[in-house]
Amino acid sequence: MNISWSCILFISVLLLKLSNGLCQNKSKANEKVSIDISIRGFNKVEIQIKGKEKFRMIRQPVQGMRPEHGFTDKANVELQGFQSKAVTVIQDTLPVSLAEVVYRYVLINKVGDTLASVKTSRNKWPQELLPELILPGRLPWVKLYNKAWELNWHQIASSAALPARFSHNVTPDNGRSYLWDASFSILFQRYAAPSGADPAIATLDNFYGQQQPDGYILRYFTVKDYAAGHDTSKEKATIEAVNPPLLAWGEWNYFEISADYKRLEMVLPGLIKQYHFIESFLQKEPGKYIWDGNPSGWDNIRNKARHKFWVELPAMQALSARYISKIAAILHQPEIERKFTSEYEQKKSAMELYWNADKQWYCSIGDDGKFTQKTLSGMWPVLAGIVPRKNMPGIVANLLDVAKFSTSAMPLPTLAKDENGYNSKGEYWLGSVWINMSLITIRSLKANGYEKEAFDLAVKTLNGISRVYENWSPKPHTLWECYAPEFAAPASHKVKPDLGSVRSDFAGWTACLINLLIENVMGIEVSAVSNTISWNIALVEEHGIKKLRFGKVNTDLLKKGRLILVRSNYSYTLKITIRDQQKTFKVEPGNNRFEI
Repeated sequence: MNISWSCILFISVLLLKLSNGLCQNKSKANEKVSIDISIRGFNKVEIQIKGKEKFRMIRQPVQGMRPEHGFTDKANVELQGFQSKAVTVIQDTLPVSLAEVVYRYVLINKVGDTLASVKTSRNKWPQELLPELILPGRLPWVKLYNKAWELNWHQIASSAALPARFSHNVTPDNGRSYLWDASFSILFQRYAAPSGADPAIATLDNFYGQQQPDGYILRYFTVKDYAAGHDTSKEKATIEAVNPPLLAWGEWNYFEISADYKRLEMVLPGLIKQYHFIESFLQKEPGKYIWDGNPSGWDNIRNKARHKFWVELPAMQALSARYISKIAAILHQPEIERKFTSEYEQKKSAMELYWNADKQWYCSIGDDGKFTQKTLSGMWPVLAGIVPRKNMPGIVANLLDVAKFSTSAMPLPTLAKDENGYNSKGEYWLGSVWINMSLITIRSLKANGYEKEAFDLAVKTLNGISRVYENWSPKPHTLWECYAPEFAAPASHKVKPDLGSVRSDFAGWTACLINLLIENVMGIEVSAVSNTISWNIALVEEHGIKKLRFGKVNTDLLKKGRLILVRSNYSYTLKITIRDQQKTFKVEPGNNRFEI
């Protein structure tokens, strides 16, 4: 058979094209599919898939699941995404926090083959979503700040039994959430709330969820099953079961970041009920309240001094009345505002009972009718704003006295050094430095015009924590439940005499060092209500903060010499105080530059 050269050439070209097409199809079939995952919140991730092959995505919990998480037998979940050119983006909200459970995301093609997979990590905390400190000359403080957020991340807990599902388990050894601890933790956790990096207010919601009709709220619950402890009841109040009433104060602090008016409307009735419960259940005479060590939070303080009437309760009730009044005012409820303004004034008068003129301090009253020791509980009246100006010099002198509260390794022991029972190693509440009480002391001074003293005490406190963080052996580079006042060490426990016997890897209220850094050392205070940042500059060196969120604002601030450099996504008012001079600037979206 004769075949022309032209036919042979045609067939050769055809076969070549067919071969090239098959190779191209094979190449497309083997095209690499990539998958990346980013944290978008404590229980939220964003997955980006690059590659055009059709797929299904399955989410699988692979490590860390517990029965209380409430997973069904079929824990795998098929997710839906949307396609944009060659990139598919999936937003996923998880039933259990990323701090607890490892999730695997698997891409499967139409024939069931796995194309790619990626896993989350419980150790990956969302640092990119949190405010970032700019303190190039104070890197040890930045280490403390980051460690506080990291440890707080690992104390996020989930349970299907909880009304809010999420909570903070500040004592992993017993699996409990305490109202006393939660009321302080919200002070720093609020900075993580706008970005969704922390469940923040959820812990308080779980306490509201068990409030009784008379206003009683149990002082702690077990995270696993939302049950009361073995010695308490959710329904029936006992003195042992009532923690400090600080919810109104905590809610207002959260509101300053969130400007969430609907939340205030929701919680106000419960705050009022709790206030009246404390009045009726613990007040035995006008201005005189009974209590005990464990419910007060000061577990072992009564072992050394028999308190009959506790100085902090009328002060805390004054604090509650003050903030209930403020909440009512902003919600335009004048009748409630007037009533609680009156309650506040009554508590102010009652505090005269507790003023020890000899010691120049507010003290509890003992069983014998005499004043008890000087403790930092005497600072609650100062924080509540119910102390006459004439009493302040004596209080400040006590705080700065090296023989009393200005101890060598770290200032502000909870029991003054010159009092009977004081332990230089701490012994829990008999001399330890607890950062929550340091914070309320420093805040109290600042609120009453003693800003330099507040700044100096904050610096000494942070330096003391830093020395322990860097040098304590056998366990450096962590935070502790409380600290020894005269040793660069973690404190001794109430039943264990050795230094370092308190809880380690402790965020809880020790992470209130975040507040000390942002609010007292850097001097930055935000108000989403007035859309304002007030910046009282005391540090002379370059410093600032990035990704500070409040209300609608996400902003960066930097002091560099005489310049203030600001970036923001939204306009707000910036009030700067430096060397007693005040200036007000209007921050606009984008980059701003101001001279001071």
